[in-house]
Amino acid sequence: MTAERKKAMLIMCITFVVGVITGGLATGFFAREHYHNEWGGRSSSERSGRGDSHRRERYSFSERIFWVTDADSSQQLRMKPILDETEKKIDQLQTDSWQRVRVLIDSMTVKLKPMLSAHQQEELMEYVTRHDKRTRGDDKDKSKDKGSEKEKHEKED
Repeated sequence: MTAERKKAMLIMCITFVVGVITGGLATGFFAREHYHNEWGGRSSSERSGRGDSHRRERYSFSERIFWVTDADSSQQLRMKPILDETEKKIDQLQTDSWQRVRVLIDSMTVKLKPMLSAHQQEELMEYVTRHDKRTRGDDKDKSKDKGSEKEKHEKED
């Protein structure tokens, strides 16, 4: 292979890599903006100038309803007590529901335990723990509680 051919191949490879990186970044940016707006967030042009436009913000139930209804400040004041009450009821329903689901999952793991090897049991417990974190949005402190639940299950052997 001649020097010119090597140089041409190198330039083509560099161009390809730069194109892939640019395409990936652009796709990610546009997808994030699209889904953020679709799910009730504000676009980057609508965000306040707090310097956190790169971060995906989470909005409370009330803020989302205000945004969807485009309520003015006087409407927001009248709506706020109703929305707060509704939000508390929804939170309680989610908590009660999650506790029932957790009991069912614990029951399932106990019933499956005799059928599974130690490795399979460990994988199942890791899956359940990951599911708990995703479903409830647990933080680090709550994950410690999950570890104690795992130890409790292991002691039941």
